[in-house]
Amino acid sequence: RISPEGIATIVHFDWLKPVIKYLCYCYCGFSLFETVRLETKVNKMRLFRKKPSNKHQS
Repeated sequence: RISPEGIATIVHFDWLKPVIKYLCYCYCGFSLFETVRLETKVNKMRLFRKKPSNKHQS
């Protein structure tokens, strides 16, 4: 098994981050399509939270 220190070292390489993310999602049972959908949903939620005006309108 890879030690947490080893994983932390690998994560420092930006080009490996998408690969690690993909492998993590595969390991957790997510498909790549679901991963993209999930990230898009999370990003939209973050954008929605950043705008306080939306809360007053609803």
